[in-house]
Amino acid sequence: MLRKLSKMLDMVENIMLVIGSILLVLSVLTIVLEVFSRYLANTSFVWVIEINEYILLYLPFLVAGWLLRNNGHITLDLIEGLPEKLNTLLNILVNLIGVFVCAIITWYGLLTTIDFYTQGVHSYSVLKIPQVYVVLAIPIGAGVLMLEYIRKLYRGTSGAKKNVKADVNNADQDYSA
Repeated sequence: MLRKLSKMLDMVENIMLVIGSILLVLSVLTIVLEVFSRYLANTSFVWVIEINEYILLYLPFLVAGWLLRNNGHITLDLIEGLPEKLNTLLNILVNLIGVFVCAIITWYGLLTTIDFYTQGVHSYSVLKIPQVYVVLAIPIGAGVLMLEYIRKLYRGTSGAKKNVKADVNNADQDYSA
């Protein structure tokens, strides 16, 4: 069952990565179009800046879970050479903090999304995009990131349990000799 849930999470993260990649390419293309249209035709598309602002919001939330799964986030090694058990405990602590922070962002992002939906909030720009579609990326992305932290936490604690069992077995062998 856990393997099936893990594969589903992988699939969701991969889909979000593809969407994020498409949005990144779209962003680059629209900015290039804007630059050339200003330079060559002395005209501007009013929607390019607004669309790219929304893409800049979507990108980190779409790919954060995939990045965490692949250890692509920036890490800081303050102290090297820590004992393996202490390193495991620190990783568990980091994952617990990640779950906690993502749960808060998901919760308040969901409340904001529902609020924007019920009030029918639109942007004041030319496009008048319903803002519910803009902020929807926050609870979805933070929720997926939270699930990835939970998976890392589970894997970290199950790995720690295996290490403890191995230590107990090794201790038994040491005493029997």
